Amino acid sequence: PIDENHFGLVMADVCGKGITAALYMMSAKTVIKSMLEAGYPLKEAVCRANNSLCNNRAPLMFVTAFVGVLDLRTGKIEYVNAGHNPPLHRIGNEYEYVNVIKNMVLGVKAGYEFQVGEITLKKGERLFLYTDGVTEAQTKDSKFFGEDRLLRILNEKEVETDKTLNYVYKSIQKFIKGAPQFDDITMMIVEFRREK
Repeated sequence: PIDENHFGLVMADVCGKGITAALYMMSAKTVIKSMLEAGYPLKEAVCRANNSLCNNRAPLMFVTAFVGVLDLRTGKIEYVNAGHNPPLHRIGNEYEYVNVIKNMVLGVKAGYEFQVGEITLKKGERLFLYTDGVTEAQTKDSKFFGEDRLLRILNEKEVETDKTLNYVYKSIQKFIKGAPQFDDITMMIVEFRREK
């Protein structure tokens, strides 16, 4: 929560593995959260967070991120997509990829001017966010789960909101057939339920 009418949504992924990457991600999460809670408009909050990450950057580290602010009264989400995977928006009974405004990743270029986009969720509509570990999950013979398969899985049958993440995860596990994965598999789903 940012205030009584706004909720922050962040899906991010750090380049690299291990303790250094984990600490850098923790730093990114903390600085994004603090800038939003301080009341800065989204664009300024992300710009300030980016500058902070650039100033405290570990070598070869950066973060991809989808940072959104949901207005709980209207369903409008202002977002900055910093090099992250496009989310999927469920309109009616069909998911589709959002044609996001693209920006540079966080932590690479201080002073970068991020562009803000908007998505509006009507009552009952959903937004599905994920890291590239979902679409890049692969079999032992290096076949990727992929964006097309993710879209097909989400649209192939009606699944309740609170069961969607488990349904997608099981679909990934069925696809990879026990092959070890080298990236995180992180997902989040948001459903707007408030009447306008």
